[in-house]
Amino acid sequence: MDIIQKILGNERYKVVMKDKVNFKNPNTYLKTVTSFANGKCIGYIIFGIEPENKEIIGIKNVKKAYKEIFKEIKTKIFPDLIPIIEIININARNIVLLKIFPGKNIRYYYLNTKRKSVYKKKRYIENSNKK
Repeated sequence: MDIIQKILGNERYKVVMKDKVNFKNPNTYLKTVTSFANGKCIGYIIFGIEPENKEIIGIKNVKKAYKEIFKEIKTKIFPDLIPIIEIININARNIVLLKIFPGKNIRYYYLNTKRKSVYKKKRYIENSNKK
């Protein structure tokens, strides 16, 4: 719990909490990953925490969630983005902590179906057809 409190208590970080990993619709978190990569400060997405009350509920199949998050980032965000993904056990519940560093003079794109989209500060910036 200590690491979560440090992240939440640090104003230099952008933090988004998700109660689960949405396997059917990964754009629910990939837009945020792209936004953080195109931002100016480190961003965290914490899976397994209820966003409203910050209660740790955990991820049931944490290994599958870890692999799925890694695969989706690797195949749908361009240029290559290498986040830090950790599985953390808190009070017998597993959460996934995803840390995204801002890119240096690079614009990151999220491939949503056949279109490349750029997100920054959770706003849509640009959309172009994939060639």
